[in-house]
Amino acid sequence: MSRFFRILLSLMAFGVLIPSLIFAQTGTIKGKVVDANTGDPLPGANVLVQGMEVGAATDVDGNYTISGVPIGTRTVMARFIGYKTQIKTVDVAAGTVTEVNFELQETVLQLDEIVVTGAGVASEKKRLGNTVATINTKALETAPVTNFSQML
Repeated sequence: MSRFFRILLSLMAFGVLIPSLIFAQTGTIKGKVVDANTGDPLPGANVLVQGMEVGAATDVDGNYTISGVPIGTRTVMARFIGYKTQIKTVDVAAGTVTEVNFELQETVLQLDEIVVTGAGVASEKKRLGNTVATINTKALETAPVTNFSQML
């Protein structure tokens, strides 16, 4: 084989090998989010990889998939309104799918207290009434009008 063909084959091998190595540095996290008491799926729950701008919302069956998660140990958080947030730590390997399921417990929403202070003076708004007028046909016959808008 000539030297030219060897160099060409080497370049082609690197052209295939390097992109596959670059893209293989991520993994996928998938799983299901359900109610801990009933086992019912929680559609619309948010699942996030903490410290990154990567996440997903669950579908109607409570399933989610997060692709393109960098490899390594990751902290995954699931939250849904009316439920306690749950956090799990997982290891994401290159080119693999890591399954992380969540069972969220119901909780009471804690709202901040609102304190209203000060004195106010009660006031009544003026009532606006409708003006009513009665027009009979005799008044219309003698009125100096030529069209409907003038009559109004």
